[in-house]
Amino acid sequence: MIKKILVANRGEIAVRIIKTCKELNIKTVAIYSKCDKDSYHVFLADEAYCVGESNPSNSYLNADSIIQIATNTGCNAIHPGYGFLSEDYKFAKKVIENNLIFIGPSLDVMEKIYDKQKLKDVLKQINVPLIESYKLKEFIKSKDKNIYPILIKQVNGGGGRGIKIVSSPSELEQTIKELNKTLKEKFDINNYYVEKYIDVYRHIEVQVIADKYGNISILPERDCSIQRNFQKFIEETPSSINNKKLLDEIKQEALKIFQFLKYDNVGTAEFLVDSNFNYYFLEINARIQVEHTITEVVSDIDIVEEQINISDGNKNEKETFITPNYYALECRINAEDPNNNFISSSGKIDILNLPSGRNIRVDSYIYQGYSLKPFYDSLLMKVITYDKIRNRAINKMQSCLDEIIISGIKTNIDFNYEIINGKDFKKGNYKFKKY
Repeated sequence: MIKKILVANRGEIAVRIIKTCKELNIKTVAIYSKCDKDSYHVFLADEAYCVGESNPSNSYLNADSIIQIATNTGCNAIHPGYGFLSEDYKFAKKVIENNLIFIGPSLDVMEKIYDKQKLKDVLKQINVPLIESYKLKEFIKSKDKNIYPILIKQVNGGGGRGIKIVSSPSELEQTIKELNKTLKEKFDINNYYVEKYIDVYRHIEVQVIADKYGNISILPERDCSIQRNFQKFIEETPSSINNKKLLDEIKQEALKIFQFLKYDNVGTAEFLVDSNFNYYFLEINARIQVEHTITEVVSDIDIVEEQINISDGNKNEKETFITPNYYALECRINAEDPNNNFISSSGKIDILNLPSGRNIRVDSYIYQGYSLKPFYDSLLMKVITYDKIRNRAINKMQSCLDEIIISGIKTNIDFNYEIINGKDFKKGNYKFKKY
């Protein structure tokens, strides 16, 4: 039985996990880098220990130190959150080898999905609709693959980071040269694959809860079509696409994929929909996602609790397809300056005022007087609003964004407001857009 969890993360997701653990009467251990000693998750956990220097590779990515702290403090499980080591098969294997529970899918499942291109090749067996893609090494060697423009992606990448758009063979050559120069670790061509760039209409994802006994629940789809540089910042559920048949087909496809993989624990299948309403499988995220919040409020399910329960060997007894009770919207508030090429912002937060009220949720880790450091992701908080009517949830979000005061740093609050106040967004007929 899981009694004590080390939370191998920081920021708002560490706070989020610790809160559920408190409700379940599970003890928690936080880790923090030297510059994160005043972060809120440190105060919230039952115990907290420094894991290393500010650089993530010396702290939140230091698998050996994290596991050592978990062992020394009597933890019997590790929750990886999202990002960092959350989808690292090798880390999960080390956790299990040290007689700890990894709160996530089984090693067998993680190994299957760790390489995104290999996963696509496997899913061809069950005729999953796929975008044309190849391992980068294979693509370079071939003379007859003219599918430009293309995207270059990391085989185990996530969060939209590191994706490059390439329009020609000469540009591909130049991009590889740049990767060789800029990467801190040696460029390894085997860590990249190529995907045909398509005209995307919507980015749809399907959240699942699956146990070790074959019981799978498909939760309401999320629409994550509002992105900047392939990184989401506004999400909604259910999707505003006026095509129930399409959305039902995507959910059925997700069910087929997770059944085929014998998936266990919480996960998400991502799909792209083109302008002709064809859909294509993109990838699986074998972890909690930033935008899990909107799924929680429309389904009344604590997804972190589900992760813990399933990792503890419990059954998922929910129905196969779960119907939403509300419409929900999430805006990510980031420390960045939209008027200066979205450059990251850091500094001391002098004044902080957060929205509150009926059908409003704020997931955050900052507080008044907190000094924001420049070493990590710029996400400060997530503001979630929900209502029976979509437009009322949007109006509520506008009110929330009006209420927020964050003095001392730059944020994208006004940028979020501008998007959701647009006519196309309000009508629900917007198209996937990279701002």
